Amino acid sequence: MNTRLRARKASLLDVAMFATQFRALISAGIPINQTLSMLADSLGRQAPALADGLSMIVADIEDGRTLAYAFRKHERLFGRLCVEMIATGETTGTLERNLADIADDCEARHRNRASLLSALIEPALIVVVGLCVCYILLTITVPQFKELYAALTDAGQLPLPTRMLIGLSDFLVSPFGIISILVVICGAIALSVAVTKSKRLRYRAHCLLLKTPLLGDLALLDGVARACRTLAIVYRSVGEIPLGIELAAHAAGNMRVSEAFEDVGRGVYEGRLVWESMHETQLIPEIAVHMTRSGEESGQLDELLFKVAETFETRVRYGKERLVTVLRYALLLVMGGFVLNVLLAVYLPVFDLIDQLHK
Repeated sequence: MNTRLRARKASLLDVAMFATQFRALISAGIPINQTLSMLADSLGRQAPALADGLSMIVADIEDGRTLAYAFRKHERLFGRLCVEMIATGETTGTLERNLADIADDCEARHRNRASLLSALIEPALIVVVGLCVCYILLTITVPQFKELYAALTDAGQLPLPTRMLIGLSDFLVSPFGIISILVVICGAIALSVAVTKSKRLRYRAHCLLLKTPLLGDLALLDGVARACRTLAIVYRSVGEIPLGIELAAHAAGNMRVSEAFEDVGRGVYEGRLVWESMHETQLIPEIAVHMTRSGEESGQLDELLFKVAETFETRVRYGKERLVTVLRYALLLVMGGFVLNVLLAVYLPVFDLIDQLHK
């Protein structure tokens, strides 16, 4: 059981569902230990790791431990933001409101992630289907015409596009070509694993992403939106800016954006205001800096940070939709054009032979 808890982390949707149900049950006046026991039983099949963690938390509470102590033992499972807000809610008596904030935050992050994945499904399918069709044409269809092409070659009538196509087909079906394809695939897999495992490579990849046209702006806005939303939630619920900035840096997603918010945290620790530290990073957009300044001066920092997050999330959503639309049509044109060229190169000599026979 402990091994499974160490190896897994609850999904955003599971945490949101847990927070919503937890809030509803304690609002009905049910004791916390009984509430958590009921949730552990109901989540047993849908989220077994979460159910196991709740069972352990119930055991700690029945042994006289506080809710904060019990949840902090399972910080990896629930996430630090969820644990800190539950701990603060227990101390300040705002547990129901904090649980509502947890649910809203997890649902918002889940929607953003799900929308991105669903938007990328169609372009990915276009690429996969297009590559498969092209590979089948080059390795199955083209070799069947080679005998006919050989006769045309002797007569010196084979067009240049067809000769190039035959050369590419011979390369793909040769042992060297097959090995080259496998090497490229294995190299891509190894690179993705290395980026996932190595913080240095992942940091460089994130920095490169921010410098990429179009994608860089969306990645920056998305990371700042996540961080600002987390900071707003923690500040409103916990009332601690340093802790909020620390959790915001962790929630940003992009390591370069996380580094910028870590610099903000160091600036706040040295006595500067949040907006001043944001401005010094030279990375966080000026609109976020100005709205943070207005929030600090008016005492409505959490509300304006929420507005920053909502504004950036809206821009990211529309930007992703436009980018995916452009990508979809571009891939269709590229793949369609490539398949059309392959078919023309295959059948052009046949058409020439038919014309010669008619003559």
